[in-house]
This record gives sequence, structure tokens and C-alpha cells, in this order.
Amino acid sequence: MAIGEVTPFGQNARKRGSAEEGAGEKFSTYFFLVFQILMVVAFGLFAEYGVAVHPDKAVDNGASVEEIYPLYQDVHIMVFVGFGFLMTFLYKYAWSSVSFTLMIGAFCIQWGILCVSFWDKLFKNRDEEALDVKIEMNLGVLVEGDFSAAAVLISMGAVLGKLSPMQLMFMALFEIIIYALNRAILVDELLVSDVGGSMVIHTFGAYFGLAVAFWARPTNQKERLSEAKSSYNSDNFAMIGTLFLWCYWPSFNSALAGNSANTRQRVIVNTVFSLATCGFTTFLMSRIFRKGKLSMVDVQNATLAGGVAIGACANMNTNIWGAMTLGGLGAIVSCFGYAKLQGILESKLGLHDTCGVHNLHGMPGVLSAIASFIFALTASEKDYSAAGIQQVFPSLNGDSPSDFDATDAGLRQLYSLACTLAFALVGGTMTGLIIRAFSRFTKQQTLFDDEESFEKED
Repeated sequence: MAIGEVTPFGQNARKRGSAEEGAGEKFSTYFFLVFQILMVVAFGLFAEYGVAVHPDKAVDNGASVEEIYPLYQDVHIMVFVGFGFLMTFLYKYAWSSVSFTLMIGAFCIQWGILCVSFWDKLFKNRDEEALDVKIEMNLGVLVEGDFSAAAVLISMGAVLGKLSPMQLMFMALFEIIIYALNRAILVDELLVSDVGGSMVIHTFGAYFGLAVAFWARPTNQKERLSEAKSSYNSDNFAMIGTLFLWCYWPSFNSALAGNSANTRQRVIVNTVFSLATCGFTTFLMSRIFRKGKLSMVDVQNATLAGGVAIGACANMNTNIWGAMTLGGLGAIVSCFGYAKLQGILESKLGLHDTCGVHNLHGMPGVLSAIASFIFALTASEKDYSAAGIQQVFPSLNGDSPSDFDATDAGLRQLYSLACTLAFALVGGTMTGLIIRAFSRFTKQQTLFDDEESFEKED
């Protein structure tokens, strides 16, 4: 028996529980209905309007709305339209891809805000009174909710078509808790510089999803893999997601970059040049790896790797050539992953990655972390204004720019990468094992097929 393969107990249990086939899914539906009600109660107890939102506060927040809301809406479109349509490449699973993106995303925005705020307050205050401070709701908090959803949707890409809707919901439930904890450690303890979330969001989401995909793979996965394919029309729909993501990625990286010292504009400029170089290089590398032909898998996915590759250092002084270099490297790494590495991992380890999140989010995320280590290690207070260096490198923690320690800043980036990989792999393994253990209470799925979850008219 291969490592991680679901044992025969699942089939025996299904025979024993044949009278209750689908009972687990029914229970899960009511469980999450109750959970939604509890989240409403939690927001009533622990959240309130922030100063910029509260009706009793006479605050002119027009500038803030004009600056942040367009970025927030761009991120929103990326998460729901971009990710949703990118995953419609499966020719029999398009309804599920888009619909489950909305279902998971809507849940994760709420649960993510609660969990991120909880760990944030706990790490920043380190006392019981921290929990008495209510969440002050504003546009920045909403962006964090979308970021939480993005991490889970990346993980969903690794298991797309293989888990039932309720199994996906349980994955999201556990993942958000671990995601928020890892984020708090990186942001509040290690003081990481990761403006575009290449470590916090992309690397975490990718390797968490891969771990779940490995440990929770269904018993009938091998015989159904032939259905995990695209068609001419489904690839066209997936390209819609690609174009939305490619165009709006600068907003994703700059949404929480801040405005002082031209930081946000630098993030946007670096991201655009990284994406442009990546987009063009992808077509060249696809022809090289595919013996003179282009692959729609590469075009749909690897063209986006530049946004991930620049993310952790998008606010740093990379210079234009540095951003372009990272974009090109992202394309090479991603194309290699789709053309060569993904097949090896599947044949040797039995690791099936439906959307190839390892190639688009995982490896480019690690590349970005390593690049941020190099740029931090070679940084100097002379490269930034006094306000700029404080914003780019939180490790200064309010100290004078003259106290900037490049070695310390660089090592924090590596520590953050190691922490992220550990939490993602361990957390994903635990979640996958839980899903696998409870699979005895669910009926066997028809993988990669909308008919499993949707009513279809003849």
C-alpha cells in the first residue's frame, strides 16, 4: 500500500453505514448552518464599527475610502472572479469551481476576520484584556478577510474536484485557524516584510493544500484521473480568470502597502514589471519545455507567477531590473513545474495537484522569500527615507533608521519562510488526516463532475 493511501477501512465502513450513506454530508450542512449563526453572534459580541465607519464619529474619511476601496474591490474581484474562473478548466466541474469559490470565500471572509483579529490581539497585547478589545471594522480589515479567503482558495486548487463541498468547508475551517496563527507569528513576532503575501498567503496556501491532497486523497482517485481534463471551451473560461488576475495583481500586492514614502506606488511599479516580464517569458519557456508548442496550462497559470515572485519584496528597493529578473525567474520555475515536476510528483509520490498550485503559488512563493532575504541583506538606510525604511522593514520596530541591521532583517525573512512551511505542512497533514478519518461517514464521490453536487436538467 502506498504511503498516505486511504486504507480499506473506508470501504468497510461504507458497507456498514450504507443505510446512512450521505449522513455525514447532511450533518455537515446543519453544522455549518449553526456555525454561521455563531459567527453572527461572535461579530455582535466582539466587533464594532471603527472610527472611520462609526455613525457617531465626525471623521472625514473620504480620502481613505477613495484610496483603499478601489484596491479592496480589485482584490475582491481577484479572489472571486479571478480564482473562480481560473479553476473552470475542468470540463465537467465548472459549476462547482465557480460556486465553491463563492461558498468558501464568503465563509472565509467572516471566519478569517475573527481568527486573524484574535491571534493579532493575543500576540500584540499578551494579556487576557486583549480579548476584551473589540475588532474595529474598516476597509483594511475587509482586505485581511479577502486575504484569508485567498489562502484557502489556493489550497482548494490542490484538491479541486476530489473533496466534497462539506469536506472543503472543514478544510477551510481548520486552515483559517492555522493560517491566522502563522500570520500573527510572522507579522507580530518575526516582523516579516511580506507586503504581497508571498509567504503568508501563497506559500502557506500552496503547501497546506498539497498536504491535504496527499493525505485525504479518495480511494477512487486513480480511476477518475482521466476526467481531470479540460476542453476547448473550459480553457477559454479559465483564461478569463487569468486575465483578471494578471491585470489586478498590482492591487493585491499594494492593498495594505501604506502610502508614505511612495511605498504603494513602488509596489505597483515593481509588480507590473515583474508580471510583464513573467507573462512574455512564459510563452518562450512553454515553447522550450513543450518542444515548440504552447500549453494552455502554462499560459493560464505561469503568466501569473511574477505576481507571486515579487510579492515579498515588492516594497523593497529592488530596482526595475530586479523586479523584471524575479518575474522572469518566476516564469521559468512555474513552467518547469507544470511541464516536468508535477508529473514526477504524481508518478513517484502519488501527489495529484489538480490546479498545480505548487507551480504557481508554492515554488514562486519560496523564490520570493529567498529574494526578499537577499534584498534585505543588501539593504542600507541610505537606500530609503526615514519613513520609508520603517515601513518596508518592520524589524526596525520604531528604532532610528541608523540602527537598521540588514543581517537581522534578512534572517527574519528566512525564519518566516521556515515557519510558514512548517505550519502549512503540519497543519495540512493534520487536516488531511481528519478529513480522511471522517470520510467513512460520507458516500464515495464521483470525482471531477458537477453532477455530484448539482441538479442538472436533461
